[in-house]
Amino acid sequence: MERRDVIRSKERLREAYLDLLFEHGDTKITVNEVLEKADLSRGTFYAHYRDISDLHNAVEDMLVEKWRKTFKYPTQIQLTQNPREPLDSLLSKIEPHKKAMKILLKKENQSNLIRQAKEAMVTLMKEECTLQNKDECELLQTAIAGAVIDSFVLWVISDNPLPREVFIDKLCDFISSGITSWNAK
Repeated sequence: MERRDVIRSKERLREAYLDLLFEHGDTKITVNEVLEKADLSRGTFYAHYRDISDLHNAVEDMLVEKWRKTFKYPTQIQLTQNPREPLDSLLSKIEPHKKAMKILLKKENQSNLIRQAKEAMVTLMKEECTLQNKDECELLQTAIAGAVIDSFVLWVISDNPLPREVFIDKLCDFISSGITSWNAK
C-alpha cells in the first residue's frame, strides 16, 4: 500500500500533465512544465516516473482504470439484455475527459490505450459466457469489445460526433442484434 503523500504526488503530476494536454494539445510537454504546473520538485518526479513518456503511460493507465471500474459488473448477458446502462455509464466516465482522451488518442502511441481498453472489456466479459464453446465465446467477446471501443474512439476523436443518445442507440442495436444472431446459430 502506497503512502498518502506518494499517492498525492503522483496524482498531482498526472493532473498537471492532463492540464497541460488541455492547454497545449498535441505539442510536446516537458518535465519542467509538469513540475511547474504541479509545484513539485524534479526529485519527486523521478521518484515516480522515468520520463515524460512514463507519465503519459500512467495517465493512460489511470483513464483505463476509470473505464475498467465503469465496466466492473456488466457481463455478456447484461450487455445482451440491456447494453444501454453500461454504455451510458461508460460515456459518463469518458465525457469529462473527452478532450484529454482526444489528444491521447491522436498521439503516436495511442494503440496502447486502445489495446488496454479492449483487453479490459474482454476480461470483464469473460466472467460469464452464454455459449458452450469457449473459443466461440472469446471470439464473440473480442468482436464486441473491438466494435465498442473502436466506436468510442471514433466518437471521442470526431469533430462532429453523433449526439450521445443516437450514438448509444446505434451501439445498443449493434450489440443486441449481433449477440442474438450469433447465439441463434
